[in-house]
Amino acid sequence: MVSQLGIATRSHAQRERLALPWFLFVTADVLVAFLAFGIATALVFAAVAWTSESGMLPQRINIILTERLAHFSVFVPVLVFWFTQLGHYRRGVPFWTEVQQVCWVIVVVALADGFSQYVSHQLYSRSWLVLSWVLVAFLLVTGRRALKSALLRAGVWQLPTVVVGSGETIDEAVAALGSERHLGYEVVARIDLGAQTPVPAAADLLSTRDPRFVVIAAEATDVPRVQSLIADLHRKGAAFAVVPPLSGMSVLNMSAQGFFSHDAVLLTAPNNLQRLHARILKRCFDLAVSAILLVALSPLFGVLALMIRRDGGPALFGQRRVGRGGRRITCLKFRTMVADADRRLADLLARDPAAREEWARNQKLRNDPRVTPVGRFLRRTSLDELPQLINVLRGEMSLVGPRPIVPDEVPRFGEDIVYYYEVDPGITGLWQVSGRNGLDYARRVQLNSWYVRNWSLWHDVTILFRTVRVVLERDGAY
Repeated sequence: MVSQLGIATRSHAQRERLALPWFLFVTADVLVAFLAFGIATALVFAAVAWTSESGMLPQRINIILTERLAHFSVFVPVLVFWFTQLGHYRRGVPFWTEVQQVCWVIVVVALADGFSQYVSHQLYSRSWLVLSWVLVAFLLVTGRRALKSALLRAGVWQLPTVVVGSGETIDEAVAALGSERHLGYEVVARIDLGAQTPVPAAADLLSTRDPRFVVIAAEATDVPRVQSLIADLHRKGAAFAVVPPLSGMSVLNMSAQGFFSHDAVLLTAPNNLQRLHARILKRCFDLAVSAILLVALSPLFGVLALMIRRDGGPALFGQRRVGRGGRRITCLKFRTMVADADRRLADLLARDPAAREEWARNQKLRNDPRVTPVGRFLRRTSLDELPQLINVLRGEMSLVGPRPIVPDEVPRFGEDIVYYYEVDPGITGLWQVSGRNGLDYARRVQLNSWYVRNWSLWHDVTILFRTVRVVLERDGAY
């Protein structure tokens, strides 16, 4: 949010301080690109030598390698220029946004590389081309991550930041700046503008706190109070950003349009999921991935079913949940509880006030006596959710979306239930990868609503990858 909507300028001294990291990132990207090319070349020619009947590499190996290296070298500066335009060598962008942009740039450049090889009648090896650029993408992302970690340890990547603002806007700004450690934002001071707190002067703010970056994050009622501070920071050439109070809007899909000779910015926030082509794309993605996973995981399904049925009960369990548009669906899961789970829950809540309070708060119990030993393992690993792939094929659920809720939970969503009704519930979702059962219900509603407002296919891919990590770490599961 800060990087997207912020207004940033840098003084001469600040540019000098950022010159070294910029040079390191550019140099590292160039070296990584040629390293990836070298690894791909070694693997391809090793495969050629292994499969060749004579066991010899082609006689023209030196000519072929020289031509290909020269051709590849033309596209490396294109990468650097493109990433410079995207801001990757300044303060950078959030990790998953960076991965998305790196992947798209690599795909376009790889296509251009392949086409240029074809029209120039070079010896064309698809495996060499694809492997080279896949390795470039992977090593760029991992190499940058490692370099930023090293710079943080050396103390040269931190960006001392002062946040000035009020209410929920400053809370959200501070949380956002701290959510991505490798961006380097280091909040050294937070100035809350209460009713009796004067807005600091730009000169005092810059001289006494010596920040390299200032973030203005005021509530709507306090925006007039900070106008003079914003203008002053701009006159002094200070690096700063403005976080407007936009809670409830689609911030990641937002576009800004300025008007010549006017101090006005038009912010447009579309809802992607209200577009037909976006819904079709999400559905096609769900069908393809769920079908592949069902086939690949069918042996695991059989083993888990046998383990669960050892107590004489069924392997699958269906729960009535609220689906898209408020319709009722039967959500499938591997059974993790004893057969008379509903009766045992009623008895427990009747005699245990603490359990009754926890159930009312989260609709879950951390130490649920109804869960079987096998069920506890399934829950901790989230394997009990796998049968919901069948729900996805039926069109009742999605791979990613708000987790399905019971009818009694609908009132707890308040007005934001419209976002829940807008999509199919998901096997996993933003709530699962953001803390899961460690979050309170209000935060769960907020995350589900944020996901719907800011949906993109890349976000679904990101959440699926993050889900794998969360499941392996068993983070927040019980």
